[in-house]
Amino acid sequence: MDHSSFRRFVDGVKEYWFLITIFGSAALSIAYMLVFQVNPWDKQRSAKLRRERVRFHNGVGHTLLEAGAFKVAKNEFDEALKLSAVDPAALNGRYLTELFLGFDSPQWNPAVGLAIQKHLAETGAIGAEQLLHVIDKYLGDLHSRIPNSDLAKNYYQKALKRKPNYPDALFSIGWLHYSDGPDLDGMETAFRKMTQVSRFDYRGFHGLGYALYMKAIREPNPKQRSALIANAAEQSGSAQNLFFNQLNIIMDFGEVARSANPGLSLYFHERGKKLLEDPALSQMGENRFGLSAQLLTSEGTVYVDGNELKMAWVEYQIALDYLALQRLEAQKDAEKHHDRRLAKALSMDPDKVIHPIYADHLAILNLLLPAQQR
Repeated sequence: MDHSSFRRFVDGVKEYWFLITIFGSAALSIAYMLVFQVNPWDKQRSAKLRRERVRFHNGVGHTLLEAGAFKVAKNEFDEALKLSAVDPAALNGRYLTELFLGFDSPQWNPAVGLAIQKHLAETGAIGAEQLLHVIDKYLGDLHSRIPNSDLAKNYYQKALKRKPNYPDALFSIGWLHYSDGPDLDGMETAFRKMTQVSRFDYRGFHGLGYALYMKAIREPNPKQRSALIANAAEQSGSAQNLFFNQLNIIMDFGEVARSANPGLSLYFHERGKKLLEDPALSQMGENRFGLSAQLLTSEGTVYVDGNELKMAWVEYQIALDYLALQRLEAQKDAEKHHDRRLAKALSMDPDKVIHPIYADHLAILNLLLPAQQR
């Protein structure tokens, strides 16, 4: 190649250097993609998918947090943080779930909750406007445990003003209405709303049924009393196919249903007996602890402790279920079943520790479903 040809080549390269660079880079990129099977849009799609999964776990976590399912809510926020370690929504959600879970810790100290109350009350401390109703709920729980029921009620009402369909706040204020008075109208309103916004949460039906049951016991008008107890029994029916294994809840559903639907009551009490006979279920959660039963027709509280006394409690309840069946003439040999189950309960309760509950519930049965004159 002579000097002039080389010179033209160099000038051409200079003139088209930009295009040569672009095409060269494109060719190398294509070669790299073919050899290593890499798609340049893979990273973008992966990042988008990661963001979507973070949003999904945060959304599920917040729903579970509002439902009071704190352990599983924390799991969802933890999954979000595995994908994005500094995601603000996941960090805030996990922090709040840990505060709620702390209530059940043996080391929980109310002084710690009061120390952080001021910071939680400030929006900037948690950094998310959409979580203010959850913060109010936490502060309500904190004051209900001190206890300061007036402040607790104020915080629950603030939480529900921010989000009227907040299941766990409806649950907490419902039982606060019961313990503070009780205000049975307020209790009924809260739990009826809860059954509407959370149709698969047994806690709403439990609270509503018990509020109606208590109102029926206090109602002087027989016709209105019958309507109330029928509505109460319907709540037990709504919960029949829901999943829960808490002995006290099962027994309450049976007690509430007895006067209007003794067959349903018997179903729940037989279910309670099976739970106590199951070594795993009988020791699950609060089932392993004793129970206190407040008498409703007289003064006093009965403490039911230990599996044997719990079994006696169940047998007393089953005996009353058969008595209700006998009064409705729904089962021919119901009276014999009552006598047999009552004798069994007494044999398991020789000191008659649990018998006052039987006498109390018999008085309620006589009020709500009187025996027919023969």
